[in-house]
Parts: sequence; structure tokens; C-alpha cells
Amino acid sequence: MNGREELISAMKRIQGKRNAADMAASMGVTLTMLNYIYAGSRKPGVRVLRALLRAYPETESYILDYIRHGEGPPSQWAP
Repeated sequence: MNGREELISAMKRIQGKRNAADMAASMGVTLTMLNYIYAGSRKPGVRVLRALLRAYPETESYILDYIRHGEGPPSQWAP
């Protein structure tokens, strides 16, 4: 599995039996965006990664792996 697949897998494990709308709301992102990410048609960007980290700090290692493997947008992390 690559970094993005591992990150999405972790997100789905956290979501558990809740529906995707509840997961999106807990992160403060739209359901549409979350569905695009789950489907693989969009990569999680800075805004989604920050929202995920704020809502679920336990995803930090997955987010860092995603960035380390060159799949995330590290140049956009600067304030």
C-alpha cells in the first residue's frame, strides 16, 4: 500500500460504522470532498489533512507518511 492508500484506510477505520456524512462533518469538510478522496479521484490536500489532524490526532503518522512519500503537498504547509 502506498501512503495515500494507508491514509484513506486509516480514515475509513476511524469512520467505522458511522456514515461518511458524519465523518465529513466531524472534520469540517464537505461530504462531496470526502467521497472524492475515498474514490481516489482527489488527493487529500492541505486543508483536508489539517482538518483530519485536528479532528483525529491519531492519524498524524499516516499523514506524515503520505507527505514523506511525495504524495502530499509539503510546499503548501508553510503558513
